[in-house]
Amino acid sequence: MYGLSQCKLVTTPSEPHFYLHPATVEELAKLQSLGVNYQSAIGSINYLSTATRPNLSHAFSSLSQALESPGINHWNGFLHILRYLKGTQGLGLVYTQGDHCDIVGYSDVDWGNFRSTRRLVIGYLAQCCGNHILWKTRKQPSVSISTAEAEYKALCDLVSELLLAKSVSRLILSCSLLSIGVVGLGVRGDVENHNQDQFDQQNTTPSPTEATPPLLKN
Repeated sequence: MYGLSQCKLVTTPSEPHFYLHPATVEELAKLQSLGVNYQSAIGSINYLSTATRPNLSHAFSSLSQALESPGINHWNGFLHILRYLKGTQGLGLVYTQGDHCDIVGYSDVDWGNFRSTRRLVIGYLAQCCGNHILWKTRKQPSVSISTAEAEYKALCDLVSELLLAKSVSRLILSCSLLSIGVVGLGVRGDVENHNQDQFDQQNTTPSPTEATPPLLKN
């Protein structure tokens, strides 16, 4: 499929410092000349990143932002993912039984890299007994004016997901949150919860200390 049976393999889902600018008229024309369905192709990547390949989440988030007007540069980004998948067919998620069912969450922020919108991209991952239980990468609907605000928003989204998981399962004993930056932990105040469809407590932002017992690591 897509003429990649003898393709050169790559070791990452996307290039380092991956950024795709909006397609130019020439790039739009080049993709149209190929006669491919970009939306359907990206949909297949969405299925993989949601089900079993969390390492595709960031690359998918970037490529999915051009669904309305994709160019040849976006198509090349999709082909890069296919070359990565071909070389990593033996990889997958492995779930094992552990002695302690603690939840550990990680969050990170890509701030200022999307020059066209200036919006940050957040990513988070949660593990139980060392096993992946939830992950997500998405672009925030608002612009952050500092790294502190960006990191705090990422932590808020992660805590919202962990509180939801806690309400579903009573087996969670403790939660640990790990953020790449520490400056956001000193921020106090109300920040709009942008994930109200998944979190019942609307118009409130959970404090990182609400992930009880209060075990917070950086």
